[in-house]
Amino acid sequence: MPHSSRDVSIEVLFAQRLASNQTKIRHQHVKKLAKFLGAKAAAAQAGRGSGLTQDEMLKLWKGIFYCFWMADKVGGGKIKSVQKPG
Repeated sequence: MPHSSRDVSIEVLFAQRLASNQTKIRHQHVKKLAKFLGAKAAAAQAGRGSGLTQDEMLKLWKGIFYCFWMADKVGGGKIKSVQKPG
């Protein structure tokens, strides 16, 4: 489902931001991704949505992969992984 005027899905936009070479942008979008996934899960549990498709999950996974890749490349920076609240 397109989410912008350029017909780019929200998952692709997240992947692009997570793979940014700017640390600040990656960190901001890791936090936004956690909120997005929480909202998607809550909506699916409440029967208001279907969660994520396999294709959408793959797009997000690629973004997360490159987020960690860039964290290793840029100045030895570290980024905390998103953890499920206990």
